[in-house]
Amino acid sequence: MTFEFVLYNIILGAGLAMDALGVSVANAVYNPKIKLGQVLIMTGCFGLFQFIMPLAGWLCVRTVVNFLSAIHPFIPWIAGIVLILLGLKVILESRKEDKEKQGVICSSIGILFFMALATSIDALSVGFTIADYDFLVAFFSSLIIGLVTFSICLFGVALVKKSLRIMNFKAELLGGIILIAIGILGIIRIFF
Repeated sequence: MTFEFVLYNIILGAGLAMDALGVSVANAVYNPKIKLGQVLIMTGCFGLFQFIMPLAGWLCVRTVVNFLSAIHPFIPWIAGIVLILLGLKVILESRKEDKEKQGVICSSIGILFFMALATSIDALSVGFTIADYDFLVAFFSSLIIGLVTFSICLFGVALVKKSLRIMNFKAELLGGIILIAIGILGIIRIFF
């Protein structure tokens, strides 16, 4: 592996991590008392999916290209709709009393799974671009992308938690708005 290879994948990972960062920040805003264990699970899940999806894309290109090319145009729509629905859920939860709130992360592993999947679907496309790599090179490319995502999300949550200690506002509503904005931006990207 060359320096250029590593640098390229770090930059690629940073670009791919932005959706996961937005969702991580939204979760931290929604739940300012999020515990370190929950943060590590969330950011680890995002990093894991960003690692798995390019490898899945790499494998698919080598096996089921025709099927994937048929669903590829719908990937941004799926991710966008999932994030918008999660954002609406967060906004509805923000209207409940504190005793009734479950929290986006704590409510279920299923929601965390869908958030990680929705934010990593674009990484599947990266697997299409690395299809000419052998498995080991594709593995390291994906590993770098996953580690960068994990690091960026972890840093983003830490920064938000620190900022929220200083500010006092309706954090849950802002978290829902952030999720909806990310979903809408993902859909808008289809047209540009």
